[in-house]
Amino acid sequence: MKSLVLLTLLIYVESSLQSLSRLRRTWIIDSITIEEESQGPFPYTVGSIKLDRKYAVEFSLKGQGVDQDPVGVVAIDEYDGTIKVKRKIDREQYPRLDLTFEARNTSNNKVDTRLGVEIKILDINDNAPEFLQKVYKVSLKESDKQGKQVTMVQAVDIDEGKNREFHYSLISQSPDNNNAQFFIDPNTGIISFRGCLDYEVAEQYTIIVEAKDHGEKVQLSSSATVIIDITDENNNKPIEILRIPNNKVKVNERETNVEILRIKVDDKDTPFTSAWRAQYIIERGNENKNFNFTTDPKTNDGVLMVIKPLDYETAKNINFNYKVENEAPYFWCKVKERTPNSLWQLDNYIEPRSGGNNLLIEVQDVNDPPNFVPPINKIHLEENAPVGTLLNTFTARDEDDRLINDFVYSVAKDDANWISINPKTGEIKTIKVLDRESPFVINNTYTAILYAIDNGKPPATGTGTLVINLKDVNDCVPHLNHTHITMCRGNTASMANISIIDEDQEPYSGPFTFTLLNKDQLKNSWRLDSTYGNTVHLIKESRVELGTYVLEMEIADQQGETVKQNLTVIVCDCTGNIPVCTRSMHTGIGFSAIFVILGAALFLLAALLALLVCKFHSPEVQQISGENNCYIINYNQEEKGTDPMVN
Repeated sequence: MKSLVLLTLLIYVESSLQSLSRLRRTWIIDSITIEEESQGPFPYTVGSIKLDRKYAVEFSLKGQGVDQDPVGVVAIDEYDGTIKVKRKIDREQYPRLDLTFEARNTSNNKVDTRLGVEIKILDINDNAPEFLQKVYKVSLKESDKQGKQVTMVQAVDIDEGKNREFHYSLISQSPDNNNAQFFIDPNTGIISFRGCLDYEVAEQYTIIVEAKDHGEKVQLSSSATVIIDITDENNNKPIEILRIPNNKVKVNERETNVEILRIKVDDKDTPFTSAWRAQYIIERGNENKNFNFTTDPKTNDGVLMVIKPLDYETAKNINFNYKVENEAPYFWCKVKERTPNSLWQLDNYIEPRSGGNNLLIEVQDVNDPPNFVPPINKIHLEENAPVGTLLNTFTARDEDDRLINDFVYSVAKDDANWISINPKTGEIKTIKVLDRESPFVINNTYTAILYAIDNGKPPATGTGTLVINLKDVNDCVPHLNHTHITMCRGNTASMANISIIDEDQEPYSGPFTFTLLNKDQLKNSWRLDSTYGNTVHLIKESRVELGTYVLEMEIADQQGETVKQNLTVIVCDCTGNIPVCTRSMHTGIGFSAIFVILGAALFLLAALLALLVCKFHSPEVQQISGENNCYIINYNQEEKGTDPMVN
């Protein structure tokens, strides 16, 4: 299409006659048309300028289109004023040209007339609408409803007037099926769809859209591609492909962490998506939390596990109900009627969660172990009870109806080897003296484990627990924590702290009563600061010389049980850097050898009395054999090691 270019001349006439200046209109220009993008032949005349002068003038043009970009588009004949077009021009690049026209007097070369010239380049339809993107990529969910905006395409046309007006249209759709149809708004470029999207029918659609202008002589157009990916949703239910014969499964009672059922399903949706992954939901039959129904993430199988033992005697059959559904909700879409130029009539809905499947779980009877009644038997007993004391009779029973309650009883755990059980009657007796002070007794309690074994095939074993709470008796006498101590000689009296040990508990232990038996001989040398308590202070007077001293003490507990015990005190010289101690300086408190012999006899007598006291309270204890914790005094055994200095 060719258009005319209007050449508008704004005429400013300059004349100069001495000092007189005046403006006058000297000529009239008619409209001149130029075709944009004209193909020639060039040059061609588009008009001429004539001036009413009695003298000769020369014409010239300067500015855009002549000596400025775009150079060489127009020219003027300097003698006759003819304007010619020398080459084509693009309006979209140069919508107008600004120039200056001059006419000069040839006699004096002075400017006779100067005109400002504006040349408007008129449009022709030489540009098609262009899309901002050549390819558009979008995605839709399979469950999206018809009428939803898919995307919006946009084009622009740089022409003017009618030439820049255009509309959109949809040229093609691939694949073209009866399920879904895409359409575009001709004015806005918004693309929508009607019908039902189905991933299993078409995973992707390719649409060609066109933008076409409204040119008067020729219409120009361009196209773009829209690629629409369909995301798979749950429009296929999981279908069980391996049915359970008679809808029955069997499981042995008392089994745990075993797989009793594996369900295989087929799902047409995309694997490993929420539309494909199955969920196995227990609706009935798991009131006691015996089962767990999980999904195998690799195969999508349903795995039914027993996680808590079942009991045949309680429930032989379990009516089990479960359902299988996908993680994503199931939806349905079907075209009922295709209405021209509007949305179609559809059956479209999301189905609620469906009901379940019934299954009968048969519990198989196996040999149950005997049960002790009660499973934990607690008794209270005073320690040192005679050997053969009847503690209790354990009773077990078997829940199996088909088995006779005939068991063999045995001891499974008896760390101290204190008890025995009759294999037929379940009677439990002591075979040794039970000692509360034994290291096997914790918090006055001794625990033994017993077995009852039935005659099933294979035999089953039940476990029972015997808890013996031992009551303390006064069967241990108090004794010195240390029988040898060291003290320093000094100019003033000094003190040592003497502590006592008694394995008995209240009220058979401390506080204790302390007595120095040879106090007459110890007068003004040794004394006790206190005679009652759990500890006692031994006072050494300043007059005591270096040497070894044997002090005889009597200790009595709250019940009056007494023991006589020697305390050996070594008095050292501590004036130097290293204390000097010797046992050869004194063997007593300055007595003759006869007193030493008499003292030793008294010590032996005291030891014999203590031994008789311990034996009287615990006749079964073998002295010094370690059978109990009763302290047996041995006056012939010196305590090893060196006690710290006490000042």
